[in-house]
Amino acid sequence: MALAHFFGLKVPLLFVYYDVPFYAYQDKIIAFAVVAYACLFANATLHRSGVPAAIAALGVTVLGLSAVNVSDALGSVLEGRSTAA
Repeated sequence: MALAHFFGLKVPLLFVYYDVPFYAYQDKIIAFAVVAYACLFANATLHRSGVPAAIAALGVTVLGLSAVNVSDALGSVLEGRSTAA
């Protein structure tokens, strides 16, 4: 996923919003965030004390993406289309 975002390979399974306009810098930020998540979850697998932080980060991500899905900003970009692959 990180490589797809870094190189701008718009593949439905690797992009949540694969068919909306984007800026290359946004995809590069996402690529680095994916690496940060990988490190967070790798740490959680090695040290139980890291599990609550990993779960909290995952929860915040779900809430954030849910907020984006119902936002007027995304709705105006989609113009009636769905984000479903």
